Amino acid sequence: MRRIVLMALAGLLVAEVAWAQRKPIVPMAAVNDGVKLRGKTKVLYLLRQLDLTKEQREHARGLITTIIDTGAEQDLSLEQVYTLMAEMQQAEADGDEERKQEVTRQLRELGKGSDNHEEFFMNMESVLTDEQKAKLKAARERLERNSSGALRPVDVFRAVQELDLSKEQQEHVKGLRDKLRRALRGAQAIKDKQRFQLMNGLLDAIISKLTPEQQKQFELTLAKLRPDLAYRLRVLTEEKEEAVQQRKKGQAETDAETDTEDE
Repeated sequence: MRRIVLMALAGLLVAEVAWAQRKPIVPMAAVNDGVKLRGKTKVLYLLRQLDLTKEQREHARGLITTIIDTGAEQDLSLEQVYTLMAEMQQAEADGDEERKQEVTRQLRELGKGSDNHEEFFMNMESVLTDEQKAKLKAARERLERNSSGALRPVDVFRAVQELDLSKEQQEHVKGLRDKLRRALRGAQAIKDKQRFQLMNGLLDAIISKLTPEQQKQFELTLAKLRPDLAYRLRVLTEEKEEAVQQRKKGQAETDAETDTEDE
């Protein structure tokens, strides 16, 4: 069954575009769901989706320094854990089974939220607009369902629906969605390489029908969701990202030459 499913997926994508002959639109790291986003990387990933202003980014950096980097929020969570553990011991000593169960539930919930950075986001929301707050809520809910942040077909279809599509484009996207649903029905886990091929084939099939302006908007939306770009607050397109890396490389080479001359 699994082999039939994978063959169906391959047929779906190859029929749309010979994507393998092109440069992949997203790298393996963007679709690999094997690593859970945590700590500072998780915070940056969520903030990237909010279209922050320069002032908001500075505010976020300050909060990251004082709360995330110092572990202040973690200390607060540990204090709560110790308090609840003391209550648990007292409940056991009193034979209060109802209270013991309630404390157990609170400890379980606290454990689930230990990496949610509630203190950070409560402070961050003070400088966000209502629209940004709604985006943050949606982003956090998505990360609860997909802790790696890896791009999935559902993210691709949501992103393309944000565009002002023509009737022909809408029918093309709907056709892709229907084919994918039929191909994936009953499918088991897909390996990273197969997921990489699937996602790039799907993206290529969609982008091939978009106008240049729609492509830019679509790729920018995807860039906000790419976990492999979660190390910085500002969202950069791939072209700008490559330019930044080239400048860094050039500066490093210049510094190396200077060090050699000094010796």
